[in-house]
Parts: sequence; structure tokens; C-alpha cells
Amino acid sequence: MIEVRLRKLVMVDNDPRQILVLEEANKEIPRHITLAIGPIEAAEICRILEQSTPPRPLTHQLLTRVVAQLGGKIEKAVINHRDGSTYFAELHLSRNGEMTSVDCRPSDALALCLRLDVPLYVSSEILNAPTEDD
Repeated sequence: MIEVRLRKLVMVDNDPRQILVLEEANKEIPRHITLAIGPIEAAEICRILEQSTPPRPLTHQLLTRVVAQLGGKIEKAVINHRDGSTYFAELHLSRNGEMTSVDCRPSDALALCLRLDVPLYVSSEILNAPTEDD
């Protein structure tokens, strides 16, 4: 697993797909992956980056509160699989010394990692694989 960080988020008006670029953390010449995400997920990531707080909790805030109220902690997220242009991720949570993982979308994983300041990883197979643009 390789830790990644958000390189850029490209918001495109009137387009159902927004572009998210993740790159290797702490590398002089980082490898990267590009993902298409929905406008709602992109807007949430923008809110987090701008440190904007809505008057009522949105989905990612709600999830972090539910996990905390149940005594759990989101430890990390991993983008672990790709099928064509679709990427898959898992949230890794701990509670009472036990670890579990939950399937999620990479955009949700990134939003939660940014909100909670926890690491996001990508499997080395994904970073090493050619993209559809190659």
C-alpha cells in the first residue's frame, strides 16, 4: 500500500463527472491516479478543503459522528481494486481493539480521510497499472 494525497480536484460545470487526481505522498516525482467522481462528492470535498461547515451535518459528517458515538474510529482508507474505469475502496475502522473494513467509494474514502486527517492508501498494483489513457 502506498499513501496518497489529493493533488487536485477539477470541477466542471454542467458535467456529471468531476475529476480527482491523487498522487503519492512524500515523493519527489510522484505517480498518480485520476478518478471521475460525482458532483455531490466533489462539492463535499471542496467544503472540507475550504473548511466550510454547513449549518446541519451532511452525510460524511453524520458518518463520522455515528462511528464515534458507537466507540469506533476510522483509521485509514485503501483504494484496493479497479475494474475498468471504476475504482473500489475500503474504510478500515477500529473499535475496542478490533479492526474491520467496510466497502466504500474512493470519493467517500477521500472525503472522510480529509475530514478526519487520516491516511488514504492505494494498492501498488493500481499505481503500477497502466490507465485507460496510456
